[in-house]
Amino acid sequence: TLRAHGDLILDGRVNFPEPHGDRWSVDTLVTVRDGVLEGIKNVETITGLAGTARLTESSLTIEELSGTAAGSHWTLTGTIQPLAHPTVEVLLTSTVQLESIVKLTPSLATSWQPSGPADLRAVCRGPLQPTVTLDCLLHAQLRGATLAGEKLKHPLEQMNGQLAYDPWMRRLTIAQLS
Repeated sequence: TLRAHGDLILDGRVNFPEPHGDRWSVDTLVTVRDGVLEGIKNVETITGLAGTARLTESSLTIEELSGTAAGSHWTLTGTIQPLAHPTVEVLLTSTVQLESIVKLTPSLATSWQPSGPADLRAVCRGPLQPTVTLDCLLHAQLRGATLAGEKLKHPLEQMNGQLAYDPWMRRLTIAQLS
């Protein structure tokens, strides 16, 4: 169960049809300020939600929504199609501290301890019903990161490079890593 609170401004129009008339229509700019969203699995709370979206009868287009989660500021854009076959397609960008992000995946955190900054970009799309099944691809640009873990005799330090991770395929691609 999600819980949200904050300032929400709706600026637009809603047309209700006459009985037996056409479908209703809506075209509204939605602005969020000082929002908080609670109850997201693993993330728990997102604070400082702010941004705009365009709501129509066929979709919600997130022009830009930003907030703070897992110790990092992030920005989200994308589209949610809420009708007959609800789907989502979003782009999430952030500069993260790796130690905060790894806490979101407890199974990974038991084996590996990454730390340091990374520029993160995640693209996710897929159906929201009957179950949420998102196909995601995550890209990270490491900037002076460190990786420690029980399988490493000594930590890898000052790591720079590009990583891509496909959670669905459980595939990590490493490019230009030094």
